[in-house]
Amino acid sequence: MSAAGRPALVLVEGMPGSGKSTTAQWLAAELERQGRPARWVYEGEVPHPVVDPPPVLLRDWKEILGRHFAAWSRFAAAVRAEDTVVVVESAFLQRSVAAMLRRNLDGEIIRTFVARIADIIRPLDPALVYFHARDPINAFRTICDKRGMAWTLQHISGFDGSAWARTRGESGMGGVLAYWREHAAICDAVAADAGLRTLIVGPEVGDWPSRRRHIAAFLGLTAPSGAAVIVPDLARFVGTYRDARGRKALLSIHEGELAVEGLLWHRNRLVPRAPSLFEAEAWPFRLTFEATPSGGVARFHLEGPDLPHTRLAGVYEKVD
Repeated sequence: MSAAGRPALVLVEGMPGSGKSTTAQWLAAELERQGRPARWVYEGEVPHPVVDPPPVLLRDWKEILGRHFAAWSRFAAAVRAEDTVVVVESAFLQRSVAAMLRRNLDGEIIRTFVARIADIIRPLDPALVYFHARDPINAFRTICDKRGMAWTLQHISGFDGSAWARTRGESGMGGVLAYWREHAAICDAVAADAGLRTLIVGPEVGDWPSRRRHIAAFLGLTAPSGAAVIVPDLARFVGTYRDARGRKALLSIHEGELAVEGLLWHRNRLVPRAPSLFEAEAWPFRLTFEATPSGGVARFHLEGPDLPHTRLAGVYEKVD
């Protein structure tokens, strides 16, 4: 437990598209703003402290579970040793449940497995923020619409080869929806029974400012200020940018806010942190813009961790 009764470890969980990454990103920034050192462990960063793939092919589930428990034990010891609030998304429930359910393990085995992880981190008195989906099917359809066809097809392709899909004869979008319904039911059960201090955030909580006030109160923080950084003349950032490898990023204004296309999801909102500094919403990437002598924009520096199979960090020059 950290000072003032605030946890040293915060777990943020829920369905894809429920707001986990956006909330974890916001929460780490809000903790810093309120004087508490914090760091966000993004679900896809490489290396990841608890869900990195093994360096060699493991023979059976005893080895797999043993490695997973060992990683959580090391991570818990590291959190205990540092004076930082660590905000972790997706690792406790989503990725742990997915690793086993996609291999078609029995639900009771999965719940027992995640309960063991809860026991490992329990001495830290962690806080769990769980976004409950009343209708997992509709929730997943909504995020597919938001993230675009490429993301949806990639998700379906990865799912179709799973043991869960093969054993049950499921495939395509119908199979993915059936999977997420079962996945959500297991996560709901674990969140309710894990014995961690838990805030369940459902649709009834209201809009996002209301949810953030609710989460802040749960974690012993003062109410978020809600004040946003105002950046005048967003139009000067609009254009096409390219890095040395030929990777292209298109910046545009969407619904009055700056957004980037071509790097992350179909269209990703950029959150201003300073007049020339933005963060990609729900991603651990920071864009720092450099001006031309005439006051235009010459380039941006993209900073952030490696992701599986790709590295986005670098300098992107404005080409038009």
